[in-house]
Amino acid sequence: MFLAAKYEEIYPFKMRHVYEKIGHKKLSKQSVRDQEAKICNLLDFNLSAVTIFDFTMNGLALTKAEKLLSKSDMKQLLKTCVYLSKMCLYDYELVNSCSNMELGLAILYVVFKMTEFQYSQFPLRKYVNKLVKMFDISEYTLLEKAKTVLKYAKGFETKYPKYTNLKTFHKL
Repeated sequence: MFLAAKYEEIYPFKMRHVYEKIGHKKLSKQSVRDQEAKICNLLDFNLSAVTIFDFTMNGLALTKAEKLLSKSDMKQLLKTCVYLSKMCLYDYELVNSCSNMELGLAILYVVFKMTEFQYSQFPLRKYVNKLVKMFDISEYTLLEKAKTVLKYAKGFETKYPKYTNLKTFHKL
């Protein structure tokens, strides 16, 4: 679980959490490290996986949107990217309906569109063109996946009324 969380979670567990909460202090920290090393060796350290959030952050870095936005607006943009990335991981069907790249860039498009509503001068078209070119994704695919993410976000609380952790930890 510890090793998987390092790749699948945006914010992975700390060793202290694994020791105290997951292992209930019955496994030593060293035994967790040893098992992790054993798994890595068995897999010949072939662990690379690029997450939805990685694609979102790479796309954001490519656009250099931070040059246009204030620190507080950029902080809100990042917080929304994290929230949407985590939210999408709740739905197995959504995650398996497209690639991590498509989903990550769709999240970024949704966040950029929200930013454009706030700032009419926000260069959405320029950023979309950059993403399409650099990630070799069709604009049609990007927009369709963004519509899917937006529809999912709008219906999330209805579809998952008992999933309150995301809302609790990300007060948007």
